[in-house]
Amino acid sequence: MGMLLLLVLIAVVGSGSMVAILGSMWNRIRQIEGGREDGSELGKISQQLDAVRDQLFSVEDEMARLNERVDFTEKLLEAPRVEPEKDEPSDTR
Repeated sequence: MGMLLLLVLIAVVGSGSMVAILGSMWNRIRQIEGGREDGSELGKISQQLDAVRDQLFSVEDEMARLNERVDFTEKLLEAPRVEPEKDEPSDTR
């Protein structure tokens, strides 16, 4: 259960960081579009924004796979354990 909480914490912190980065890049693009800097800078920032967005989608996919693994593991741990039957020799006298 502790590992699950750690994974959730990492996901929340990581997602929050990505949102902050995307927000700052969006703000920078708006400044450039406002005419404060040249268009080549806009192209660079747009490429960086695309890279960050792709990375965010990759992280979301990985988190979905990790959630599936955690769910599967939790189901295995919650399932009742079945002891295999042992063949006991019959006592014939």
